[in-house]
Amino acid sequence: MDEISLTRLGQAALFGALLACLCAMAFCLGVLSQSLGTLFSDTSRELLARPQSMVFALLLGIVVTIVLQSSSLASVLIVNLVATSQLPTQVAIAAIFGANIGTVLTPLLLSLVLRSSAARAVAWQHALFNLAGAATLLPIELLFHPLYHLASWIAQPETPHAVLELSIGTSANPFAMALSLIALVAAMFAVRAIAARLLRGTGHTLHVGDTTGVALGVLSTMFLQLSAATIACTSGVAASGALDARRSLPIVLGANIGTTFTAVLAALALEGPLREIALVVALVHLLFNVMGTLLVLLIPPIRSLLVRVAKVLAA
Repeated sequence: MDEISLTRLGQAALFGALLACLCAMAFCLGVLSQSLGTLFSDTSRELLARPQSMVFALLLGIVVTIVLQSSSLASVLIVNLVATSQLPTQVAIAAIFGANIGTVLTPLLLSLVLRSSAARAVAWQHALFNLAGAATLLPIELLFHPLYHLASWIAQPETPHAVLELSIGTSANPFAMALSLIALVAAMFAVRAIAARLLRGTGHTLHVGDTTGVALGVLSTMFLQLSAATIACTSGVAASGALDARRSLPIVLGANIGTTFTAVLAALALEGPLREIALVVALVHLLFNVMGTLLVLLIPPIRSLLVRVAKVLAA
């Protein structure tokens, strides 16, 4: 079998199998998210719409994202509440930062399934980036509003409307949810096995550059609308030894950027006088992840520290 993976056709087949596993993960996570959305979307909307402090909004953003298992769904809820005057702009920004934190739990839990420190390190990279970003950039944003002003400048021109359909399932089938969890775990083990076969066949690890890694993370997450699927797949590849912690980081950061586009598209699809304000909130989420990614990748000490701390926590 290793002789097959040495051929170009064999390697192409293995990469195709990796892509199929990634899509399977996204489908399983989508079923879970849609089912949980059916159960809790009204409750989540009511919680987020209540008058609240910045800290409370941050905490609610975290809780709602954990419950819905999707920062995309949580972000779209927040954007729509802003557009209907149910949520003040600055409070919404705090809530959307909370959504960015809440999305780290699923990859962390999934990484535990593989019993691999390399897989856990990938999930911890994601968690540390989001937690550290919220701890440093959120206070600056709430005090001086740099991202808000930049987002307002970007959203100022007339922006063409887009169409987005982000549906929430009409039923929550416990059997389907359980089956999705089992299939998700199986897909993660399949990713590790396929990546290990690639490693044995080629004799070297995957050399993913920063630009390629970020682009891969962005595009796969934009297509799947689930950053957890991208990060879970990356964890599986890392668990096989085919991807080291430094090379996996750009993919993780790209996934963080990709997950913000759903809320931007949702804001563009809105009508009414508050459409621009909703777009500003969505753009703040995007800009936060873009600027955080640039800081990590362009300042070597920050990158090295993030990778080292993730390895320590994953050990």
